[in-house]
Amino acid sequence: MKLPRPNDNTCSICLSEYQAKETIRTIPDCNHYFHASCIDEWLKLNAACPVCRRTPDQDSAHLITRSTSSFSPRPSL
Repeated sequence: MKLPRPNDNTCSICLSEYQAKETIRTIPDCNHYFHASCIDEWLKLNAACPVCRRTPDQDSAHLITRSTSSFSPRPSL
């Protein structure tokens, strides 16, 4: 999976890069990506996105889950 923004290859919660075959989740309202386990724990304590602090609308509060099975990380510098 190709993530839409260049800095989306790193989880903003744990600061680790996404690796192949990991599960990531997206908050639909702001389109920010996180490791599934990271955002699940975050949302147990906080109601807002950890990047933009936007609170998801009740109607779209469902997170989108994706696999990074075809994800290609950026080459190391």
